[in-house]
Amino acid sequence: MKAVARAFLIWLSLVALLEQGGCGFFFPSEKEEVDTLACTPYCVDRECGDDGCGGECGVCTDPSMCADGRCKTCYERCQAEGYQCGDLPDGTCLCGMCPAQSFCHPASWGTVCMTCAEFCAPDRCGTIGICDCGTCGLGEVCGDSFTCECGPDACGGECGVCEYGDCVDHACLCEPDCGGERCGPDGCGGLCPTRCESPEYCFERQCVGQCDLVEFGFSPDTSKVVLLQFGKGGQPGEALNVDGDPYSCSPADDCEDGLDNGASELVDQFAQFFNADAEASKWLDGDLVLLKEMVNPTFDGQPFTMRFYHGQKAFLPGTCDHQAETCPYYASTDSFDPTTCLPYNVFDNAVIDDGHLTVGGPEYSINVLFTSEQGEVMEATLHMIRAEADVISGEDGIRLTKGIAAGAVRKMAIVDAVDYISPAEAAALPVSVDLIKNLLIMFLVPDVDVDGDGVLDGVSFGVKFETIPASVVGTTPDHVWGIGFGF
Repeated sequence: MKAVARAFLIWLSLVALLEQGGCGFFFPSEKEEVDTLACTPYCVDRECGDDGCGGECGVCTDPSMCADGRCKTCYERCQAEGYQCGDLPDGTCLCGMCPAQSFCHPASWGTVCMTCAEFCAPDRCGTIGICDCGTCGLGEVCGDSFTCECGPDACGGECGVCEYGDCVDHACLCEPDCGGERCGPDGCGGLCPTRCESPEYCFERQCVGQCDLVEFGFSPDTSKVVLLQFGKGGQPGEALNVDGDPYSCSPADDCEDGLDNGASELVDQFAQFFNADAEASKWLDGDLVLLKEMVNPTFDGQPFTMRFYHGQKAFLPGTCDHQAETCPYYASTDSFDPTTCLPYNVFDNAVIDDGHLTVGGPEYSINVLFTSEQGEVMEATLHMIRAEADVISGEDGIRLTKGIAAGAVRKMAIVDAVDYISPAEAAALPVSVDLIKNLLIMFLVPDVDVDGDGVLDGVSFGVKFETIPASVVGTTPDHVWGIGFGF
């Protein structure tokens, strides 16, 4: 048994020594002295590198270097290992530099030069190195893998919620609804390809012609808006109680007495990009004409009718100061139903009591028409519209001062309206249209229930206004491009 055990120990020693280079010594027997064994170099198919016995199989000449027993140049090594650019993993060779507008990207076989267009396509997002792969669609977020994702995040939350379509395999999929020659919004955040030829325009997603407007009589008690300013918070003089609930107000940290103005938070967020009040003044000083018509007004608290129009100047430039004088205007055909030729926006509950006007309420609404340069018209609705103002009646007509118009609009109606910004207008913006839409989605928080189902689905707003007397001389003969709305 001792001999067997000794033989086993000798075998283990041999294995250990051979794994360390093939040279060493045996355990001696009980009677033998230690004898050193000779080491045989091994260089079969090797032209360089270790020979297994502490020597070298050969030495490479510059610029070659030894790699796996062969003398190779950096070019040969980079080619063999699949590296088009960057350094080899051991840092011994630089395999090349990528051309301008491209970068070195790891691949399963090594590295490769890629342009940002190649790298980002088809579904990457976010900023990665020198590449800006863009933003995700509505309701999606750019995940850790730099792809747009939606649905559960495996931590009890959501990667994103699709504003359009359904979340399938962590991607928002939406099928555009443009069948039957439909025009306008496609239901997926874009526009249908159908373009209406003038004089037709897109109405309720169909190209329609205009009705022949009959001689429409206008009241002499008409005024034009000369001041628009966005209200600051839900404070007196800045907002109104939109939903009639005295116990709720918005924004929550800047409101009182049931006054609603949720959109004021968004105006504050956008203040870093542009001055909303200055932009509104620019519109009014340009081609935006907003008209308010009082039909047989009374001043003793009895109700009468008010109509609201989008207008167009009926005078030559420089012949009338439209921000200070009583000037003539056309009521735009955008303000009339193309089938009945009746005004869209009619309020039958206007009251002037003790010099103060009140009109509208939770059950009243106004249609807003956004018209693109191509002629597509998007119709949105301003819900729960109401207004208050002090009334000054003079020889030249009626003026409204210290006015506040308020209401609510569905969140996605605001987001959809961004698609109607013209390319020229978009180019002048300090941020991209996609960023504007994402900011709207992030910061627009519904604070009123516009349809009475118990769910907050509308964003309240408050706008201060003033008017001066105006004269409406008829309706415009042609469709007016731009935005048509009541207030």
